[in-house]
Amino acid sequence: MQRTLVLIGLLIFAVGGAGISAQQSSQSEDSSGLTNESTGSGGYSAGTQPPPPSAIGTTRDSSGSGKSSSGGSGSSISIPDYFYKHLTGTIGGKYRIVMNLTRLGSALIGDYYYANQGIPLFFGYGSTISKDGTIHLVETNQLEPTGSNDITGTFDGRFVGKNEVRGSWTKKGSDSSLPFAVSTVGLTGGAFDAEHDERAYYDHSHASAKMDVTFPVLRSTSAEADAAFNSNVLSTVVGLYENGVSSVPPTSVAQALGDFIDAFTAQLADGGSRSYFPPWSYSITAQVLFDSNNIVSLRYEAFSFEGGAHPNTVYKNASYQTTTGSVIALSDLLKSGYERQLNEIGLEEFRKQHGIKEGESLAQAGYSVGSQGFKLNKNYIITKAGLLFQFNQYEIAPYYFGAQQVLIPYSKLKQLLRPKSPISELVSQSNRDSSVSVP
Repeated sequence: MQRTLVLIGLLIFAVGGAGISAQQSSQSEDSSGLTNESTGSGGYSAGTQPPPPSAIGTTRDSSGSGKSSSGGSGSSISIPDYFYKHLTGTIGGKYRIVMNLTRLGSALIGDYYYANQGIPLFFGYGSTISKDGTIHLVETNQLEPTGSNDITGTFDGRFVGKNEVRGSWTKKGSDSSLPFAVSTVGLTGGAFDAEHDERAYYDHSHASAKMDVTFPVLRSTSAEADAAFNSNVLSTVVGLYENGVSSVPPTSVAQALGDFIDAFTAQLADGGSRSYFPPWSYSITAQVLFDSNNIVSLRYEAFSFEGGAHPNTVYKNASYQTTTGSVIALSDLLKSGYERQLNEIGLEEFRKQHGIKEGESLAQAGYSVGSQGFKLNKNYIITKAGLLFQFNQYEIAPYYFGAQQVLIPYSKLKQLLRPKSPISELVSQSNRDSSVSVP
């Protein structure tokens, strides 16, 4: 299934074919008449004059001139500053891969997996795209990598068409590379738009704050399913914002943005004549990590820094049925009373995947699970290979461990799965697709 992700805001983006022809406006005016120049990821470009403290600007992506060009001699390809592309292709001409790629200005996030295995490898950790469509993807085996040991390979290439990328893939530690090619050719399905909104505050002398929010909006042939999905996603996005100003949680993105600026200006006022305030930032992003079999898995990330000892990141994961827009709960997949056996399987896989030696306790390995022992949470997504659970920072390990994860293969869940569930076809496919090796 292919779904196209484009960015919408004050104007409607144009979507063409299997790809995206969305473009971002180069300027936007706030109600005071101040013009805020937009960079690739929104906000104000370097060297421009920020508005006075009383002016709070909002920039939304819209059709205009915010496009990049790529291509060979004499050719120019329009690449939007924000997009989601669901791509398929090969590495080395024979290893089939599926890729979910999201652009956020100059950054790229997402994942890919080998079609015969389905185990996701994630993009981030310095993955970039330049104005001419050149890409550098750093793949890791962790949703939140904590160091170079988590890096497994790199993709270097460029867009040779709106919906086609070619280049070379290099396995970590290897001196040689394999060619790769991915495109959206042959994919069909519904469509995603994505809303991107942001607000910023700048003091001429010593203070600044910025918050941005990006999340998908489903457009399909079912208005009812779209409404349910979009309502669920919006509720999750807004719920990820926390502030110390209002006791009432925000009910809209606009309210969350406004509350963030209010919280910052309140701190600014309390600080009196302090000569320096660390810049505040808050970013909430929902990205697609799986899109197949009428199932979409989203990873929500809320990154915040509000002057503390270090920034904080919270992850929330959820999977949805696109035919109904509803959230897929564990109880929709697993038989009643699954908890004890699932936790046992989870512990076994966690120890194996995190290299905990036989006879070594979780506490000795640096983890903290409490008196009740290891338990999986409900912070999970559906992938082709299995159910991927994630623990947030501090949940079972110190901050410097990062957010931990464990993938439970479908082969380990056979006795727990409901006979007819949203993942029945995925489980069947996982039993069939195991004949081809990976590089």
